[in-house]
Amino acid sequence: MKTLSLTGACDLHIHSSPDIVDRIGNDVEIARRARDAGMRAIVYKCVLEPTVSRAWHTMEQVEGISVFGGIVLDHHVGGINPSAVEPVIKMGGKVVWLPTYHAQGHAEAFGAIGSFGYVEEERKGYCLEPITILREDGRIRDEVLTVMEQCREADIILATGHISKRETYLLAKEAKARGFHKLVVNHPFFRVPKMTVEEVGALVELGAYVEFCANELCPIPESANLYDYIECFRRFGVSRFILASDAGHNRKGWPAEELRIFAQLLGYAGVGTEELKQMLCDNYVELLGLSESGK
Repeated sequence: MKTLSLTGACDLHIHSSPDIVDRIGNDVEIARRARDAGMRAIVYKCVLEPTVSRAWHTMEQVEGISVFGGIVLDHHVGGINPSAVEPVIKMGGKVVWLPTYHAQGHAEAFGAIGSFGYVEEERKGYCLEPITILREDGRIRDEVLTVMEQCREADIILATGHISKRETYLLAKEAKARGFHKLVVNHPFFRVPKMTVEEVGALVELGAYVEFCANELCPIPESANLYDYIECFRRFGVSRFILASDAGHNRKGWPAEELRIFAQLLGYAGVGTEELKQMLCDNYVELLGLSESGK
């Protein structure tokens, strides 16, 4: 198999500096490398702050690639807070992530919020309560539905972050019932939400997009199985899957190269070139609101 080209590819999930943990590069450095690899668009994610301003400043310095931002609804922005979402949308944000480090699903998977349990920068959340998207009666909280409606009206992505698999499934059912078509399930084979192939298929059946990340193959905290992806593609097609890096960590390579290696591995495992193109490029067109012409 020839070296895969990233021409026209996108990446929904990149971590960059500035951050409170070391990253492999800053916003501008990562964008330049992605642009030089031929990529069309990238999205910066930070659990501490919205990234829309950072994306704007990066675009001022790096020509030839679209750079987008969004917001993570952890305690830093008031949790599931529609008031924090509104200005992000007005400033061109493309993704609203439900809680990550501060999610109840994260706490169940890693033993604490604000911590992954395997890095020196472990943070215990200063006695904050883990965030769930559900009410005590098991129904989805009103403010979550408000955020979903904000995303629907703005035609942008609502991503699941680190909520649990049960929460994810209930959210996908609600999204389908409400006609919301831009729900993205993040890294399903990561420790949170730690889904099976069958559970991924149930989400695809409900109309959700599913994001597979290069980071899921990293042995910290544990590795996903490459052939679970292959099984998903074989059974469910590729129309609802996207490939991303979830990279920027200093223990790995630059995000663009992480994404290329991930796609290259899938190619060697039997995924066709056109299928890879659909998951790297074509499926992103609708999700990010890109022009069909590529301009």
